[in-house]
Parts: sequence; C-alpha cells; structure tokens
Amino acid sequence: MKQSNSGDGRSRITKGPSGNRAKVAKAGTTQKALKLKRLKALLNAKDDAQRKQGPNKQADVAGAADESSQRREKLAPAPQLAPTQLSMLQRKMKQKLKGARFRWINETMYTTTGAESFEMVQKDPGMFEEYHQGFAAQVDKWPVNPLDVFIESLRGRAHLKVADMGCGEARLAAAVGKQHTIHSFDLVAHNKYITACNIANVPLHDDSVDMVVFCLALMGTDFIVFVREANRILHQGGELKIAEVVSRISDMNAFVEALEDQGFKLTSKDTSNKMFVLLELHKIGSCPTSISARRTTPLKPCLYKRR
Repeated sequence: MKQSNSGDGRSRITKGPSGNRAKVAKAGTTQKALKLKRLKALLNAKDDAQRKQGPNKQADVAGAADESSQRREKLAPAPQLAPTQLSMLQRKMKQKLKGARFRWINETMYTTTGAESFEMVQKDPGMFEEYHQGFAAQVDKWPVNPLDVFIESLRGRAHLKVADMGCGEARLAAAVGKQHTIHSFDLVAHNKYITACNIANVPLHDDSVDMVVFCLALMGTDFIVFVREANRILHQGGELKIAEVVSRISDMNAFVEALEDQGFKLTSKDTSNKMFVLLELHKIGSCPTSISARRTTPLKPCLYKRR
C-alpha cells in the first residue's frame, strides 16, 4: 500500500495493484463454487426424474420393439412352397405339358415309318416311358382294355409260342408267360421281357410261332410291313390277332382286304366295343413279294384332340 498526503495534511492509505488482484480472485472463486453447486443440483434433479420415469420408459422401448417386429413381419416375403406342395394351378399346368408331350410323340409315331420311330426312340429312350404313361391314361378311360381280352383268351389254352408285336410294357408276357412262350418286341427294352427292335424285322426264324398279336400296335405309315413280318414268322395256319381303334378305320372292308392281301384269311370280327375292333385271321399262304399299291392306306393316324 502507498501512503499519500492530502491537502488538509491528513494521510490516506490506497490499495495497490496486488490488492485488486486478491479481491478479483476471491470473487471468481465464489462464482465458480456457485456454478458447481447449481450444476450438481441440476444433475441430481435429472437423476431423480429418470428414476421416476424408468419403468414407463422401458415399456415404451418394448412397445417400439414390438411395433418394429410387426412391421418386419408385414414386409417379410411369403414363404415359398416346397416342390411337393404345388398349387392346383401348377398341377394343372404340369398335366397339360405332359399331355402335350404325349400328343406330339403319338402323332410322330403315327405319321412316320417304323424305322424312323425306332431311330427316334433310340436317341431318346425316355420318350418311350412318356408315351406309354400317356397311352395308359387314355386306355384307363375305356370300359375294356383289349389286351385284357387277349390275356383271358390265352389263359384257357394249351402251350403256344406267341409273338407280341409292339408289346408296350409286356403285360402279356407278365400275365401268361409261365403258361406260354411269349416273345415281346417294342422300340425300347423297358423290362426283362422285351427285345428292342423295329417290329418290321424281329429276331425270330421263319414259321417259328403259333400266334402273332398286334394290340393297338399297327402304328406308322408303313404298318403293312409289320403284317408281312407276322406272315414270315407264323407257321401255316397260325393265328394273327389284331386290336385296333375304331376311329382309325374309315373303311373296314378295305382294311380287311389289305390284311388278306398279305396271305391271311379273316375268321372272326368283333365290333361290339365302341372303342376298338378285334380281328382274328389265319395264315393261308406266304405274302406276295411286293406290296400292292392299288389301294390308299386303309388306316388313319390316331391323333388326340388338343385341349
């Protein structure tokens, strides 16, 4: 501090710079303490509020989580059906595709030669299975399967050597193979009974069988060569049995004449079934060396309607 003389002779004491600094420092400390006190009070008040609101806040969080989960469920894609759980529409479409495939194979076999059909099926053996599945579905709708008629007729007869031409799945051999010797021929060796070949040229000797069966098997534009092959392997007086779809025969007399031209004689004709006709002929001689061209083909292709 400094001491100074005033005009009245009295001395005054004044504070110097160090005194001011001490006063300012003390005031600043006090203000800081007040601020800290206020801040602590605020923090304590906030903690009290959070403790009071704790349960309600947790419920709000849980509710928000539930809403979020529900939104995800709404946005989630529908579960995919397993391959075995096809819808009705899918099953119908699949059935239509199978039907279209069967019709194409069927039409091809009826409008090509036996040799061409044999070559086609050898390249794709699965066609044989597809065709016969479709064919079986068609025959199941008939009141009588002509093959069953042939099977029953053979059950009551003594041993015969039989050639089943265009045998399909060889049901004839499976049914009466223990009673008779059955040679089964078709485009594909589908099972142990079948020999794969073009039935215009089967691996049997001349005059070696008692009976030849064509059960819905005179397919192809050259079906008459199948009949000529039947004549070759049958012994004199041997039986030729034919079951054919009625709709294929536009002229029954012309059809029978075409068969008889190949060394046969008609002995029985059964037209009682509306779906197919049964013919029985016997070999009376060898077939001519060439095929007569004096008639048009007496059999139409068996074509199924497209649905």
